[in-house]
Amino acid sequence: MKITDLKNSESEPNFERRLDKDGNLEGDFFIAIEETSSYIVFCLLYDLFGSPKYKPLDAERIQWTFEIIFDNFIFLISDWESSTWMANCSTRQGADVSNAKKATNDLINLINKQVVKYKKDEEENLKLKKERFIENPFKLYAEIDNIQEKNDTLSLISTLCKASFSSFMSSFEGLLNLLYEIYLNKALRESRINDRLSREQIDIKFRLAPFYCDGFKVKTLDSSNESFKNLLKLVNLRNDFIHANITESMQHAIVRKNEFSFILNKKYNGDLPKNISQLTIQNIELVNKYIDSSISFLIENMETRTAREFNIIIRQQHIQVEEVDGVIIPIV
Repeated sequence: MKITDLKNSESEPNFERRLDKDGNLEGDFFIAIEETSSYIVFCLLYDLFGSPKYKPLDAERIQWTFEIIFDNFIFLISDWESSTWMANCSTRQGADVSNAKKATNDLINLINKQVVKYKKDEEENLKLKKERFIENPFKLYAEIDNIQEKNDTLSLISTLCKASFSSFMSSFEGLLNLLYEIYLNKALRESRINDRLSREQIDIKFRLAPFYCDGFKVKTLDSSNESFKNLLKLVNLRNDFIHANITESMQHAIVRKNEFSFILNKKYNGDLPKNISQLTIQNIELVNKYIDSSISFLIENMETRTAREFNIIIRQQHIQVEEVDGVIIPIV
């Protein structure tokens, strides 16, 4: 497939369309694309075919739709909620529909290659942000309204992901608090120091646990270790979440071209999003993995007896302890 092989549907008015009972094209394959912005896809298609003339099926969420023909296929290329885009493929009447998926993927790959020349323009608009919208943190953390009123499954998943993230981070902080409660050096067991440690950042408390607590083989945990680096990513996301910070990733540039508006989202590299609203179930699985890795890293740096003991007590619902001469001794 070449870019010159694509034709505006107006150039082939006798294309044998397959229509459903409502008079709409029968779809054989559909896909939504998030990796490339709808803005640069529109710029490409506008330069090739001029203004889109096909009327969108969902005027609330779709601004524009291009109708493009290639061989035995007709594609509807549309934006979705001003930021992403989608492709819907319908096969010519009487033609083999089994190739619809391949044809659509070929078209997407072709578009993704061609839009590179519009990337610079997109990046400039992202830098300027003269007009932008800010994700409202108040609404971001109150999606329960959408769940109750609209039965919105996506809002439910998003809310569950945020709740899971919060629970995982609280459980890890609870583990550190337990560590300090039982193993804090006897000379440091006074209220002023305890109060200070209770307010310390999670990553600091984690790294300096061998300095403050008994039973470790090292003085501090190695900050270059991969487990520590991954924990730091979790802590940074957690801090933005807990304080409902308006981060850069929550501010999105708005660009206008012709009569259409486009929302540009800055792409971030990495295995975790920079915005709590973008958490997925896969991200939560990774959060769980990172926390397990951090716990293992902590225990690996303990002396053998303490490691064995701590490994037992963190799995108990209730922990029996005895205080002897200012030292807390767990009964295991």
